[in-house]
Amino acid sequence: MLDFIDVPMIDSGRQNYRIRFPERERPHLYAGDLKFRVIDLSESGAQIEFGAVPPACFACPQTVRIRFRDGTEFNTVARYVRHSLTSLAVCFSEAVPLTVILKEQRRILRRYYFKD
Repeated sequence: MLDFIDVPMIDSGRQNYRIRFPERERPHLYAGDLKFRVIDLSESGAQIEFGAVPPACFACPQTVRIRFRDGTEFNTVARYVRHSLTSLAVCFSEAVPLTVILKEQRRILRRYYFKD
């Protein structure tokens, strides 16, 4: 019989799991009639590409749909956090399930890193 002892959990400091997408594998984020490519994604938010001017649609919380390359879709509400010259960070009101992110990571790893 095993005796279980009280071992404190090791805190990795990570609150979210983030996946950065290769150029050709970037999912799309749809906000109304607008479509953006997702640079990276975590459960709580994403960084998206935009053209020369940051899109005004994220000035207020915006209902969005994320569509992954394998056809998986997820709906949530995104709100503006910050932007740089070519990208915009948004956070989500409803978290993307970790299982969805890990599934996408496995798909990318199989495609790019684990070739026979």
